[in-house]
Amino acid sequence: MKEKCFAERKDGECHALKCKECNGCKFYFPRKLLKHNPFYEYSYETEHAFENAKRIYKVPDDLIMKADE
Repeated sequence: MKEKCFAERKDGECHALKCKECNGCKFYFPRKLLKHNPFYEYSYETEHAFENAKRIYKVPDDLIMKADE
């Protein structure tokens, strides 16, 4: 059985695909293995590290998947 995918949202939608189709998804990646991706707030250990990366890579807030999503 697959682990929880990095792009799976709490509302059941997918952050990576327009039409969620998990079976055979080429974007599948276990959430617990995702590290230091500025589009995913939960991939950082501290908020400070996340804020620095977001500023460096100029990632707009509307494209970021928050920790509570």
